[in-house]
Amino acid sequence: MEQALRAFGPQRLVFGSDLPITRMRMRRICENGSYVNLVPPGIYGDLADDPHMRELSTAQAGHLSVFWYEELSAFRLAAESVGLTARDIEDVFFNNAAGLVEGVRAACGA
Repeated sequence: MEQALRAFGPQRLVFGSDLPITRMRMRRICENGSYVNLVPPGIYGDLADDPHMRELSTAQAGHLSVFWYEELSAFRLAAESVGLTARDIEDVFFNNAAGLVEGVRAACGA
């Protein structure tokens, strides 16, 4: 997120998410250039053939939140690192998408 903010700026990005993935109880880490979703045991079926999923112990899983919160936290950290203003954050979370919708409405004569 930080790289995208630095490369494109907050006026050219729209925050979005991939439901239902972000509704999962999990945390994502990076290992050897690939992502791994850390999940509670027994909730998501047989994970033996999925290199992107790994079960935690029951005790470790007790500290997981839903992935949506992990994404929001990652954005907050990136926004702080880049030095976004409150207006920049409002642009990413609302104003940019609203502008796109209005542009389409205007183009369609709605």
